[in-house]
Amino acid sequence: MVIGDTVRADLNSVQSSFDKYNSLITDLSSSWSGPSFENLSSCAEDFSSSYFDVIKTEMEALASACDLYVDYSTAKKNLKTAEDGYNSAIAKNDSVAASKYNDDISKYDKEVTNLSNQIVSYLDTASSTKLEHSNFSDIVHNISSLNSYSYLENGKNYWQAQGNSDNCGITALMVAVNTILGDNVYTDNVGEWKNLGSYTETMGWSSGNNMAKRWIDSHGLSNKIEVTGVQNIHNKEELQEHLRNGEVVVASSSGNVFKLADGSTVSRNHYITFYAIDDEGNCYANDSARSDSSNYSGIKYTPDDLDRFYGKGCSNGSVTLHAV
Repeated sequence: MVIGDTVRADLNSVQSSFDKYNSLITDLSSSWSGPSFENLSSCAEDFSSSYFDVIKTEMEALASACDLYVDYSTAKKNLKTAEDGYNSAIAKNDSVAASKYNDDISKYDKEVTNLSNQIVSYLDTASSTKLEHSNFSDIVHNISSLNSYSYLENGKNYWQAQGNSDNCGITALMVAVNTILGDNVYTDNVGEWKNLGSYTETMGWSSGNNMAKRWIDSHGLSNKIEVTGVQNIHNKEELQEHLRNGEVVVASSSGNVFKLADGSTVSRNHYITFYAIDDEGNCYANDSARSDSSNYSGIKYTPDDLDRFYGKGCSNGSVTLHAV
């Protein structure tokens, strides 16, 4: 996880780059004068001030989010300790200890919720503005990729069960869209499936004629969500890269490669939604195949699981989505 001081150091580097840029423009005045140079100088000044102000605001918000994440991780550990202590006390019929741990659970649960809300707010600020035609793609990429933190923390909340045995494609897309929007806006997956002609299996394939983009456009979401690729993921490494970039992935495969939360696997030809990746390369998915959210939401696919998902004989399709 990136720490706040790293982001601040990067911000200082950006400041130095802008200072150098301004200095180079000023130095041109020794050999260039007149209206053309005045126009260049004015445009350069507008570019420098407006772009740096935006970058500074967003990177400072990102740094604050990283700082709070340290506190958040500590609070999560404290909450787990309190929960373990409470369960142990109950097993020993120790009501005094159980009461103390119960108070700790309440305290740390509130702390976790409060810190999570603050982090999400800072991340919203950090990704609130899109800079067009800039030379700071690395910075934009870093800010965008931090969206994956929000997805990792909240992604399982956007799971929904598919309404029949045939509409996994559109359901996985709707889960992905809701994940990016941060709200369960679209839930009538059977109705949407019928609107698409009751055939969504080609969604993640080139022959699908970018069905996902047409669906997003038809719902007025093109200013919020971009389809960045179709059938563009063929292995574990490509999936991990897209998730690190802050994208959400609708992915299909075939065979005994679909995991349940309890660690077992089932065999299907099926679409699921990968919404986040952690520091160890584990990817997290929502699977809408059944109505049991406890066993089908927030499923961890380890790198070994992903090798099987994209293994020999599997038929893989994909749609990658990114917040605009």
